[in-house]
Amino acid sequence: MLKPHRLQRILQTLISDDDLHCKWVNTLSMMENVGAQKIVKSEHPLAVNESMLKHAAEETRHAYYLKRQIKKLKANTCPSFAPEFLINARHSYQYLNLLDTRISRMLGDQLGLTDRALREHAYVLVTYAIEVRADEVYSTYEALLKAVDSPISVRGILAEEEQHLAEMETAIEALFADQAQAWREQVLAQEQILHDEWLSGVETILFTEQAAA
Repeated sequence: MLKPHRLQRILQTLISDDDLHCKWVNTLSMMENVGAQKIVKSEHPLAVNESMLKHAAEETRHAYYLKRQIKKLKANTCPSFAPEFLINARHSYQYLNLLDTRISRMLGDQLGLTDRALREHAYVLVTYAIEVRADEVYSTYEALLKAVDSPISVRGILAEEEQHLAEMETAIEALFADQAQAWREQVLAQEQILHDEWLSGVETILFTEQAAA
């Protein structure tokens, strides 16, 4: 997993500058919105359960909540999810889609899954990996926000992401049975690769470019 001090260093830098902080919160909002859209796209037109509806609704609400928090930092900024209003826009846009593509390919190659079964298994695995990461990022971010007495908080989002994680762990056990742990490890390894690439991009923007300015 990501070393805590590296994440803390990045978040501390983002929080210390209102313009960067607004872009960071906007980036989180965008990624939550992408997650909500992917859940909806993965749904069967008829066989939709309560859990998926709840998850999609909560991800959309997270995106909306984060968008509103920006106003507490600085008014009239980050009006959209255009690249200039995001941190590491290219990687941030692609992150979830790339993870979904890689996991879907693994499921097809290793289990021969297609169509509805493939989408169902991919949804559970990808969501699991994202929730593991969200728990780490939001918990570290919330602790830093409290330390500087920030006007914003992600405490409510963190609580719901932890619940999503528990639900996905149960779903993985049901879908993969005695192979559950192996698949958890595979999907986390793939997510780690993407996350390290994303984080390196953020570091380049924050530290290399700033040093050259």
